[in-house]
Amino acid sequence: MRNQRNYLIKLHVISWMVYALLFYAINKLGNQDLSFWTVLVSLPFFAFVFYGVRTILKGWIGTGKILAGICLLGGFLVICGLLVYLMTYGWQQKGIVYGKYVVQGKDFDLREFIQTCLIMLGHFTFLAILDFLNSKRMNEIAEKIEQMEMRFREENLRKDYEYHAQAEQIPSHFLLNVFQMWESQLGTANSQIGSQLTQMYQLVEYFMGSGSVDGGREILLSKEIEMARKYLSLQMLISSRKPQMEWKVSGNTKGVVIPPTTLLGLVMNIFKHGSAYDPLHPAVIEVDVQRDSYRILARNKCIPSGHGLISHGLGLVHMRNRLDTLFKDRCQLTIERDQDIFLVDILVRLI
Repeated sequence: MRNQRNYLIKLHVISWMVYALLFYAINKLGNQDLSFWTVLVSLPFFAFVFYGVRTILKGWIGTGKILAGICLLGGFLVICGLLVYLMTYGWQQKGIVYGKYVVQGKDFDLREFIQTCLIMLGHFTFLAILDFLNSKRMNEIAEKIEQMEMRFREENLRKDYEYHAQAEQIPSHFLLNVFQMWESQLGTANSQIGSQLTQMYQLVEYFMGSGSVDGGREILLSKEIEMARKYLSLQMLISSRKPQMEWKVSGNTKGVVIPPTTLLGLVMNIFKHGSAYDPLHPAVIEVDVQRDSYRILARNKCIPSGHGLISHGLGLVHMRNRLDTLFKDRCQLTIERDQDIFLVDILVRLI
């Protein structure tokens, strides 16, 4: 950025020096009394007009402040006109710079003065307008190029993510094949084990689909409830005990969506860290769908410290990230622990 700025400054300086030579050569043909020193003294005024107009165009008109920009530009040109008068006529018609060159032996003439202003101001005003339009066009092109480069980078990242995601699914596919093999071998010999393997296969397949790049970020809440109940049935078959869990489902669960495995993850956490088989303290799962929102609440008694499985603290973090990604500021996740009761409350606003 700094090198580019220095390059532009050098380019402008060189351009002004070349213009001074051309200005001197052209006007010298019409007046032999014009000195090169006079031209050099005039350059700051020319630059003042050019950069002043360009600054107003970029700072006001270019940012949508049209009326303020026009008023400011008009006032600036009036000031420049006064400077032209001082340079050409000045006091007692002795111009500071161009008195001898323009008005020598002549009375003040308004028509000639306006013509001089148009020549000295109009030229640089027109150049500033062209520079403003060119800069605006170049900025638009630069923004389009930047957007294309950003999309290209995102596409490469997406492809890398897809590759890694698909590579990570290879062990999962192998596991599914193992389940299918066990199911075919044990299903006829032991129907109970075969049923367990079938349900485990469906759950593993569901988890794989939720983690796939093409699996989608959302699923019907009714489907999520179905998979959570399937997990409960599997736990009952494995442990031969009935989980103590109260379900309270109300509203149209087929009309709202949720990130896959959200509710299923809450149910799994109850078995992992909570007391899922205590009849005195049953776990509670509440799902309430309203017209403009829905709420999912999971409440359970915690297992005393040291008696449950080790918690890695990642499940709820990933859940929060997925909810934020899907719903942004329309979702509120509350996690509370009051003595030995653990509560997770998810509120999603639909409109």
